Amino acid sequence: RRKSTTSHLRLKAPCQDHEHGFRLKSAHGVSLEGGNSKVANVEGGFIHVKAGDGMNLVNGKGGHVEITGGNGNGKFQNDDNAGMGGSVLLEGGKSNSSFGGNVSIFGGKTSSNTSIGGAISIASGGGIELSEQSTKSGVIAIKTADGSTSGSIYIFTGID
Repeated sequence: RRKSTTSHLRLKAPCQDHEHGFRLKSAHGVSLEGGNSKVANVEGGFIHVKAGDGMNLVNGKGGHVEITGGNGNGKFQNDDNAGMGGSVLLEGGKSNSSFGGNVSIFGGKTSSNTSIGGAISIASGGGIELSEQSTKSGVIAIKTADGSTSGSIYIFTGID
């Protein structure tokens, strides 16, 4: 009988109230990475991040998932990027022989006929005026990648 060479690490807090749980914190980087696979027809390990469900029928609310870049607290000196806040990058996987991985963003659905589905907001960062100096907001760019046939950009509203 052959032993399995796969291993799993599962961290789960049995949270019944806001007093319990755990925090993974480090003064250095924290990396979550799915394992690599060298086995034919087996994909690399995935990472699933999910907030907890609000199970109580009286105002039970689902937990939030936040992915936030770190704050930059340095002052401008000789480095133009000193004090720069950390970026957040969402990128689909690359492919050597098939389609690249998609990035999908969806607002939450509702089952209530008196509520609306979750919104999706995209906004560039604005400058905070600390003096009379002018500030510039960030750019929003929507672009398809270069290719012999360029992809399309579609903007739709819902069907009435």
